[in-house]
Amino acid sequence: RSSTQFSSLMNLNVSHFYQNLGMEGGKNFYSISGATPMLSAMLSIRYVLADNELEEGPLLTCVAASGETYLYENTYVLPPGFVVEEPVADVWADMELGDIGNQNELAWMLGAEEQMLVPVPAVSNPGRSTLEVTETGYYYATYYKTDVDNLTMESTDGRSRSYGKVSHGYTLDLGYCEAGSTVDVKNSSEETVSMTFYRLSLPAVEQVYRTLSAQTMETEVFFDDRIAGVIRVREPGRLVFSIAKEEGWTLLLDGEPAETEAFGEAFLSVHVEPGEHRVELRYVTPGFEAGAKISAGCLLLAVSAMVIRKKRSVQ
Repeated sequence: RSSTQFSSLMNLNVSHFYQNLGMEGGKNFYSISGATPMLSAMLSIRYVLADNELEEGPLLTCVAASGETYLYENTYVLPPGFVVEEPVADVWADMELGDIGNQNELAWMLGAEEQMLVPVPAVSNPGRSTLEVTETGYYYATYYKTDVDNLTMESTDGRSRSYGKVSHGYTLDLGYCEAGSTVDVKNSSEETVSMTFYRLSLPAVEQVYRTLSAQTMETEVFFDDRIAGVIRVREPGRLVFSIAKEEGWTLLLDGEPAETEAFGEAFLSVHVEPGEHRVELRYVTPGFEAGAKISAGCLLLAVSAMVIRKKRSVQ
């Protein structure tokens, strides 16, 4: 139910998927930090919790607040299941263009007519990198590997943000920047962190979202161990779920077990043909049945031993 997880039992392939796209990931965690609207939509992220006030705009709307905690709703969000063309799924198995390159490649394959993340000129000096904003929009920054663990963003329009665990290497979301403002990304170590800045193309995001939302699953049931719904497929393709491909999941397509594949080597997916289909996902913890039988057998042995002992004590 969350796109961020810290667990020694997590699916490492999801972490690799995140890292290949500029999000935060490691051996025992992955985090939504660094996600662009396309990625958060594909991960079915409807809401974002923030411990500082973010600017509202085309991408975010504040729907609740309590103290210094804010709840925002994403403009672009997909249901847990959506269809992509098979070539997209096939090519996406090999992400070798770097985090921004991988995203732009995927966006292009999903119908974007221009780069989704457009590089813009900036300057990196000891202790800070500076962007002179010439066009109003959403901006991001990437950087080469660094030992700096904390960065701060300050803008002449009065905004500021803090970024922790920067050594993990994730994309920095600089927010909505007004034309004519100057954005500085600083570190207290006075280290030169070589940064590349990007402007997000909203038309490209809209085109990608239109493609992904054209064929989606209408979710009717959503529990931890069972998800079910209906999808009306017009063009054949791969039904991709924002659910990690783990042992224990069984997928039923029109009531029959279907063989699943891994999208991006991380998420559940299955091929679907045109028509209306009922889709059901069921989850049983691996080893649960064997464990239940062993436990039942041990309980039976314990009860039998108690009965025999009691009979012997009576004699």
